[in-house]
Amino acid sequence: MAPVTGDVGGALSDALDALARAGVTLSAGWPDGVDPVADVAGFGFHLNLYFAHLGEPTDQTLADVIEQERRRMSSRQAWQACLTTDADLFICPTVSTVAIPHDDRPFGERAVETAHGPLPYSSLPFWIAHASLTGLPALNAPVGTTSAGLPAGMQVLGPLFEDDTAITFAELAADVTGGYTPPPIGAATVG
Repeated sequence: MAPVTGDVGGALSDALDALARAGVTLSAGWPDGVDPVADVAGFGFHLNLYFAHLGEPTDQTLADVIEQERRRMSSRQAWQACLTTDADLFICPTVSTVAIPHDDRPFGERAVETAHGPLPYSSLPFWIAHASLTGLPALNAPVGTTSAGLPAGMQVLGPLFEDDTAITFAELAADVTGGYTPPPIGAATVG
């Protein structure tokens, strides 16, 4: 749904390689019982529910809300099971691309240009939807810069109510991955 660009994927891959060399045990894949596409759909449902609260029209029923809340709690349980028995943290991209030029077209027409072709703006929250849906603590940790000098990051998700676990890992990882380097002034272009 939201493949990462080569620059983001390269920076994240380099960071994971550095962490592995520093002794971090890594394993690939989504946790058992987690359906990333369903999590994103659930996040979208809850986001639309929020907008309905603000007065946007909705066709969501109480039965829909109850079912989506059941799914949200099931996803939270799957994540929590992984983060308390299989792994300490989950690392993934924060977003599929680095900073993008502003696009002021109507939201449904906006796209992000990538080497894979244009991605709709609606794909941008894919990677953050999992923590947002389940209430897991998450942060963006810098992992380097792209060839254009723009910062790239990795998202670190921790167990429920263990914000400090994710924060401490990110602080320690910065020593291995290089941490944040501000882009040079004037590096940004306006498109």
